[in-house]
Amino acid sequence: SYPERPTSTLTNREAYRVDFDEGLLPEDRGERELEEDEYEVERIANVRSSKKTRYGRTRREYLVFWKG
Repeated sequence: SYPERPTSTLTNREAYRVDFDEGLLPEDRGERELEEDEYEVERIANVRSSKKTRYGRTRREYLVFWKG
């Protein structure tokens, strides 16, 4: 038999809840200008897995269509 352990009751107060994801989003969610060395993906058409690396990870290759 185990000895009695202290207990406490937790209450959930929605008013004090913080949304951390909201703080990470930029204010304007519109399109932004790409830098010279940045590219935008239109779609990923296919993914194939090849043999594993010497570290045991599966190597993946993607067929990518770029915008522009």
